[in-house]
Amino acid sequence: MRGLQLNYLRGQPVPVRLANLVHDLNRTYSVDDLAKMLLWSASQLRDSVELLKLPADLQDKLEQQAARDAGEAPIPVTVVLLGREHEQFEQAMAAAKEELGRNARRGQCLALICRRFTNAP
Repeated sequence: MRGLQLNYLRGQPVPVRLANLVHDLNRTYSVDDLAKMLLWSASQLRDSVELLKLPADLQDKLEQQAARDAGEAPIPVTVVLLGREHEQFEQAMAAAKEELGRNARRGQCLALICRRFTNAP
């Protein structure tokens, strides 16, 4: 139960996996009780369990899509810098943005800097 609560805070669950967990928990708890303990409504939990009734090939497609989406999910990164380090960081970010174009995201700029440092493609 705690794992489901913590996973909810970290992002969107994989629908089929959530459905399986809810289905298993539903053997011990009612959907209404689960809704009180978790961060989903009873109707969301019922809808989740309905996914288990889908054809297997559709479930496979949903899991594949979830895996692709997980690969594209943002990952927050926290960095603490001293004053001088921060100036150097911002200069490097500005140079990367100039090279990538003004619409480049900060993550793209940081990735360019990392690739240069590691000589990665």
